[in-house]
Amino acid sequence: MAGFKVTPEAIPTKIEPEVGEDEEKSTPFPPLEDVIPQLSDPTPGWEPKERRSGAGGGSGTWNRPLTARDLERDCAVGRRGEEIILRLEQKRVRELGFPEDRVRWIAEEFPTADYDVLSVDDDGEELIIEVKSTTGRDGRFHWTRSEFQRAVSARERYLLYRVYFATSYTPIVRSFRDPIAILANGIVRLDVDVFHGEVEPI
Repeated sequence: MAGFKVTPEAIPTKIEPEVGEDEEKSTPFPPLEDVIPQLSDPTPGWEPKERRSGAGGGSGTWNRPLTARDLERDCAVGRRGEEIILRLEQKRVRELGFPEDRVRWIAEEFPTADYDVLSVDDDGEELIIEVKSTTGRDGRFHWTRSEFQRAVSARERYLLYRVYFATSYTPIVRSFRDPIAILANGIVRLDVDVFHGEVEPI
């Protein structure tokens, strides 16, 4: 997108060591103003590996029931990812010459909404944004039926952001425009039995 600068493969050469579950859950996120997102294009020609039925999502917790603690952590990670994208979109929209206040955090205003951020496309039209965040490098995410239906209806006006290492000082951000269209060439995969989505891992 115009005005949206992408760095070449901004994969960190040094990844912070993983911490234990209890330690991770008690560690505060870095201050948002100190976070510097690294923008990265998807790898051309990437295709997801075939997964055996019931295979995990890389963390070993894909199919196990989530505890209240898991849900609380997931909510916090998701919120941090949305905050990161909100700031990126505000900057992009300013650089395009549109008012920053046209970027709205819909998920904050309406928690049951079927998308996260309402932004402005390069031509001034509305842009629907869904944010999927992870603390690691994995590409798998939960995509609700209503979110998917919104992607189907919005098509070219829909942007899926994946935020990797979302709780770090240097999260990696990749965007996927019209994920419904790119389903055909394998850049996005659907596990239709349980409706899980997947984009390229880091």
